[in-house]
Amino acid sequence: MGRGAALPSLAVLVSVTPGATAQVDSGGASGACDLALEARQLAPVIDYDAFDLALATATVDWSVENRADAPCQVLVGVRDLADQPPPFVVGASGAPVTVTLADAQPAASQSTEAGSYLVTVGPNASRALQLDLAVPQGRVIEAGSYDQPFRIVFETTGGEQLAGPVEGTIRLAVPPRAQVNVAGADGRFGEAGFLDEVVFDDPRRGDRRRVFVQVRSNANATVTLSSRNGGVMVNEEAEGSAIAWSAEVSGVPLDLSAPSVVATTGPTQRRGASLPLDIVVGEATRRFAGTYTDLVTVTVTTE
Repeated sequence: MGRGAALPSLAVLVSVTPGATAQVDSGGASGACDLALEARQLAPVIDYDAFDLALATATVDWSVENRADAPCQVLVGVRDLADQPPPFVVGASGAPVTVTLADAQPAASQSTEAGSYLVTVGPNASRALQLDLAVPQGRVIEAGSYDQPFRIVFETTGGEQLAGPVEGTIRLAVPPRAQVNVAGADGRFGEAGFLDEVVFDDPRRGDRRRVFVQVRSNANATVTLSSRNGGVMVNEEAEGSAIAWSAEVSGVPLDLSAPSVVATTGPTQRRGASLPLDIVVGEATRRFAGTYTDLVTVTVTTE
């Protein structure tokens, strides 16, 4: 038995308001802040594989410059348009996106909210900032694009705006993805392992074996089965010696003379769908001792 798969991304698009500067008392450092934001388009991309186990991540990099002669303490806050801190749920995907500021001290106190970070920018100096975005795996998100606007605010420890805000959109772009497996037992996708051969010992007409075609996808998918010999097991050591076989999926016979559609399915849960495949021994032609084989390939494609 063989298997095939059709493959699956998350883009975070951030725009920076050009020329955003301010001169405001820092509220925590001596002197005044003269803060300028780097103005350029930021567009990190995350590939979200619906069936991967690894954390899907992206980064947003930019810099701030303090043009004053004294250090500037800045509260950098990440918010959605309703002024709520992360994690953000991206549209109808239901996927939470966590957003953290790398190498910065969380400003956790009664006067600050979650998602705020305290950053010090030295006098007449620039500081690189990096937002780390992450989407945890564990859910099958239907293929499509999902957007979530957000903004980054820059304030003094006293709550006065220093620069910005930086506005952007988290775009979760989830490509179609599907997997297929042939297992010896029913159950969750992959739990029963992968079956690469079905064996009949001294077979007789009518003997049958049941296996399970397992499929999972985040889009409409088609499962196809094909037989190399068109439904015949051939004895390679005895020319003309063969044993016919047939197949049924959920009791419905398949035409093995050409690739045959086993099933079509919409988006599934992570556990997938399991379809019983019965393999039945048919008539023998010039039956001699030996090993009779046929190669069956099961593939899945997405729309």
